[in-house]
Amino acid sequence: MLPWKVAAAITWTIGQLSCLFMQRTRRVVEANLDIVYGGSLSKKELRKKSRRIIMNFSRAIMVFLELPNLTWEGLRENVDMSEFDAAMAELGTQRSFLLASPHVGPYELGGLCLSGLGYKPHTAALDHPNEKVTRFFDERRRGVGVTSYPMRKSYTALKRALAGGDVVAILVDRAYGATARRFDYFGTRPLFPLGHLYLSASTGVPIVTVAFVFDGKDRYKWVHGGIHYPPAEGTEDLDKLEAVQRAILGDFEKFLRDYSDQWFQFLPLLEPDGENDGD
Repeated sequence: MLPWKVAAAITWTIGQLSCLFMQRTRRVVEANLDIVYGGSLSKKELRKKSRRIIMNFSRAIMVFLELPNLTWEGLRENVDMSEFDAAMAELGTQRSFLLASPHVGPYELGGLCLSGLGYKPHTAALDHPNEKVTRFFDERRRGVGVTSYPMRKSYTALKRALAGGDVVAILVDRAYGATARRFDYFGTRPLFPLGHLYLSASTGVPIVTVAFVFDGKDRYKWVHGGIHYPPAEGTEDLDKLEAVQRAILGDFEKFLRDYSDQWFQFLPLLEPDGENDGD
């Protein structure tokens, strides 16, 4: 394990180089931020924020690579879990739930926290084009107690995990595959995945919106949005689940405004063909 100062120096260097050479990515990030802030930021402010995002993304990569050397016992004093504790108190005896998060902060570290607290977290992830890289990511997650499934065939496995009393944690602010629908988001209508809604409805478990974020130099914070229950009748009718999705996206919008410098969205929020304007 590298000393913290050495690791931080390497991360800073990688971040600086990324800012220098990832000009196209920075333009995408700035365009996304412009949408979030409704055009209220100057070009200089957008450039500054995009730089912060790329630097924080480098920090998140460092945290992910360090996962095998981290333990909950060594980490817990540096993590503010007060909002998580409040959410769990609100859930009462409900130990099975679905955590829905946007691509904000060092979210992979949240899995270690869940495992350390005695939960059994499951997730789904896209396969990397390189099979060895996919195995590397899966091993990193498995090492901190997170079971990961390929995105393309994860639904049944995640449903089984929830039905068995475990926890599912997934990122739901990007649509992958054909099961998606448009929803209002910062005045646009991007495509969002639907799997989390169907998982909640079919198992009856609530969706808890969260973000795991950097909270200073070497501290972290679990941010709670809300607890959203599926319709009482357990319907999987999407029209009846739309209210749940709108509430989830409302929480996400607040996360992004509060932690915009940790929003790792490197694809255009506004589609270039203008398809965001309707279904």
